[in-house]
Amino acid sequence: KSGCTLLRNLAYLIDHGRPHPDPLAIQADACLHSAAFSAGRHDGRAFMMLRDPVARFLSLYFDKVMGDGPHAFPWIAERLAQRPGFAQAAELSAAQHRANCHLLLGFLERRVGTRPAGQVNPHWRPQVAFAARARRFGLRGLTLEGVATQLPAHLGDAVPGLAAMLARLGRLNTSTRPDRPPDHLLVDARLEGRILALYGADRSLHRHVTAEWAAEGRAPLL
Repeated sequence: KSGCTLLRNLAYLIDHGRPHPDPLAIQADACLHSAAFSAGRHDGRAFMMLRDPVARFLSLYFDKVMGDGPHAFPWIAERLAQRPGFAQAAELSAAQHRANCHLLLGFLERRVGTRPAGQVNPHWRPQVAFAARARRFGLRGLTLEGVATQLPAHLGDAVPGLAAMLARLGRLNTSTRPDRPPDHLLVDARLEGRILALYGADRSLHRHVTAEWAAEGRAPLL
């Protein structure tokens, strides 16, 4: 799931020579049918994009739970609102967002801990579950944080001008909510510890791929 919006926007730009007119609604378009990302022989270039689990969790919270766009999950906020301490307002403090995040983690812990991986919503399924499948197809690892340099290096000359197109797209899959506090004010040791207790294997995989890129300058096998 990580980087899907970015990759759809990139595929649209490759196919049409211009960015998508409504990037936030791109999920409704079959943009990944681009010839640049077509199925078939991939000659070792197929990849899975990983994301640091703390950033991924915050994206889920701000974009899906607290967001009000067409692809948000308001039903989660409605369920969390039944529990004491869940705050909903136009502007919230870092402490209020943090308390909400702890309630969301409780929700995710129950879902991830009681359901088979295939029945867990892909927006909060551990990425190692995707990686277990990706290994069977020889996929290599990239990170969303490093995509601007990693993807052009990985695909080589398969997509001419790829680095410039990525720069043209601008933002990654991150929330632009105006009331979002800086991560260092929101994420304290306790919150980070709970996230990693649920997604510790994801953090280990992300760090492995990041280290391999730093050491070898190429995408490692998952």
